Amino acid sequence: MLSQNLVWQETVGRIQKEHEELHHSTARFLDQVRQNQPISHLIEAMRHLTQHLKLHFETEEQLMRRASFPGLHTHRLLHEACMNQFRLETDFLGLGQVRSLDEYEEMIHTWITEHMRMQDRRFEDFIGSGVFTRFASSAPPDGCESTSGREAQGS
Repeated sequence: MLSQNLVWQETVGRIQKEHEELHHSTARFLDQVRQNQPISHLIEAMRHLTQHLKLHFETEEQLMRRASFPGLHTHRLLHEACMNQFRLETDFLGLGQVRSLDEYEEMIHTWITEHMRMQDRRFEDFIGSGVFTRFASSAPPDGCESTSGREAQGS
């Protein structure tokens, strides 16, 4: 367990930074939708968000491998499903299909916020740290809006 704790301590700052970047990216995308920005801006913001997700998932999976997390395979499949959804949304935007703000908030809540709260919690329990859930449950960093009104409602 000591080596697992050391692995965790090495990467905790990186994970926290990536969670902050995800909050910033989701807020940026939702702001673009909220402001009825041109579709080219929405595509750029969605690509930016998708890239942050990809980098974060790679970091998380690397940490899980190093910690010999038994749920890695299932967790990786969830990451793949999430990435597929965000790539599909980017494709839809490229075709001129823009969803409503509520639909994007729901998608982000389901695929990002709930993933941090529920799926990352399994790894947190394994590794013995509260970083993932504490961050996912907290307000976004200064300068970021909430990714969903549900957080304020205590979902």
